[in-house]
Amino acid sequence: MRFVAVLRQLAVVFLCLSAFSASAQAGVVHIFGDRSGDRANLASSLVGLGHTVVNTAALATDLSGFDAVWHVGAFSALGSGQQTQLSGYIQSGGGVHLTGERPCCDVMNDSIETLINSLVVGGGVSVGRQGDSGAGTALVNAGVVGGLASAPNLLSGLVLSASGVISGVSGDNVFATFNGQTVAAAWDSVDLLGGAGRLSLVMDVNWFSNPGANLAAFANVQTFLEGGAQTQPQAQAVPEPASLALVLLGIAAFGARRRMPL
Repeated sequence: MRFVAVLRQLAVVFLCLSAFSASAQAGVVHIFGDRSGDRANLASSLVGLGHTVVNTAALATDLSGFDAVWHVGAFSALGSGQQTQLSGYIQSGGGVHLTGERPCCDVMNDSIETLINSLVVGGGVSVGRQGDSGAGTALVNAGVVGGLASAPNLLSGLVLSASGVISGVSGDNVFATFNGQTVAAAWDSVDLLGGAGRLSLVMDVNWFSNPGANLAAFANVQTFLEGGAQTQPQAQAVPEPASLALVLLGIAAFGARRRMPL
């Protein structure tokens, strides 16, 4: 009877850990920027992936409750106040995705460049003002930082509409290239001043208009960004529920065997 009671207790533990693991994978996400249609596409995609989304044109005044922040814009430059706010969020461990664009939107690109170079060790990143890269499938760098190309999905490309160009980025900070030019980049905490947070950049706002082709990439970027966040308990520190349950069941069985008469 005592053995049955132990099994019941283990079942409760297993269910609790399963619920925690599932909830820890879902993030609270803030989307902001001047492209309402593209924001809506991204918001719908992330909600479909199980995340909670706050979607507004303006940047929220308090970012502390978010696991990730996505900027979805094309024309409006990030003001100095927004840059300071996003920088502080990243330096506290948050993950931010930024949107750059082709020559249409170099005023915005200039503000993105200023923010990135205030955060990246060594700076030297140029965003935009380098012409068009073109439209098509950009090749994803399999060795990009933070498992961005492989978790949770194995990515081969990003489907872009008309992308701008980034320079001053190399090695594992290159996320994707098109026609030999860098069109997406990412920086892990070790690449950033203060050693905290994560940052990604794709030079095309219209890739959000093709969620059918880019949904797997949205999921990977969100997972990458959450890896730098400190606003939610991290699931990695908890053993997988199934594995833990097997271990506990083994312990219980061993205890029952010890109590059996010889």
